[in-house]
Amino acid sequence: MALAEPVAANITSQTVLFIIARDPAGGPPVAVTRHNASALPGEFKLTDGDAMLAGRSLSQFPELEVVARLSLSGEPIAKSGDWFASAITKPGGPPLQLLIDQVVE
Repeated sequence: MALAEPVAANITSQTVLFIIARDPAGGPPVAVTRHNASALPGEFKLTDGDAMLAGRSLSQFPELEVVARLSLSGEPIAKSGDWFASAITKPGGPPLQLLIDQVVE
């Protein structure tokens, strides 16, 4: 996972990286991890241990939308001005190469 050049200039000590896996059909996140933005660029892994709800694992879904979002406020809810990248993948598929370069409107 990497940052587009304009994004790096917006990172502060409050910026937090959230990596979220969700069902592309909708609903609550399946799994989430939280990291310091200073960990970027880097490699991250979501596992069933990161599941948000008991009995709901990544491996139960044929596809997942993975979102990497930089929260400028440090809050988990997306806000205007946050930066993100997303892609659809299959659990156990090849690693994703995400470039955080889109802004939340």
